[in-house]
Amino acid sequence: MAAVFVLVILISFTERQITYWYDNETLFQHASEVADSDVAHLNLGLELQRRNQRSAALTEYAIAWRMNPKSVLVNANIAGILAEENKPEKAAVYYDLVIKENNWLPYAFQNYGRVLVTLKRYDEAMKQFSAAAKIDPTKALPHVLMGKLWLQQGRDAEAVKELLTALKLEPGNLDVMILAASLLAASEDPSVRDKTQAYALASEAVKLTDHRSPAALDVLAMSYAEQGKFDDAIQTQQQAIKLANENNNMKDDIELLQKRLESYQKHQPWRESSKAPE
Repeated sequence: MAAVFVLVILISFTERQITYWYDNETLFQHASEVADSDVAHLNLGLELQRRNQRSAALTEYAIAWRMNPKSVLVNANIAGILAEENKPEKAAVYYDLVIKENNWLPYAFQNYGRVLVTLKRYDEAMKQFSAAAKIDPTKALPHVLMGKLWLQQGRDAEAVKELLTALKLEPGNLDVMILAASLLAASEDPSVRDKTQAYALASEAVKLTDHRSPAALDVLAMSYAEQGKFDDAIQTQQQAIKLANENNNMKDDIELLQKRLESYQKHQPWRESSKAPE
């Protein structure tokens, strides 16, 4: 009888505990009630954010921050939500706290750099991207971000260097391949242009996309024009325009593709600058 009584009590206790494991939110909510710690509130905030409940997540992060204002993860997550809500100035305040304590979380430096670009604090942004690259030298993304920032400032030579470094780390990155090829084929800076390397990258991009990507064909046409092979450039560009017309998401790009075709028909290579307006 005593054993049966104990078993009934244990079953009842187990059933109550199982309710706490119903899902992550329930589990972390229970954890924050039982052990009121910054980690518990951080985990609950992460689960709420995963469910796109940003306001509730921010509340949990705020509680965690009061408990541990130096927490790298808490500050990074608060900053991330503020950036998503288009509040870059406030996000930068929390990212400043992150980098004071952080030498191991590269994505925080990357995201801080993005916020600083939004604020047009370009030199500081470059430092954050560079720091991310040093923390994890195996990742391509910091180099991509640096390359795009150099481009925005009209510094094509530095941009190409970073993009090619990114490709060495991530050889199959199609977007980077196309961007690097376009610079090598059409940069306004003659010291940047390299028709052989542009053609190699563009050809690889077309091969990877099975000749079905307007963007890859477009940059291949650029590389043909840079080599003086204007008949090939015209034919390739016409194919790019045809595919773009079939793609509803590229209607806005057709005018630019057409301008490039007209340039090749005049036996002129394409030249462009990615520098952002002042």
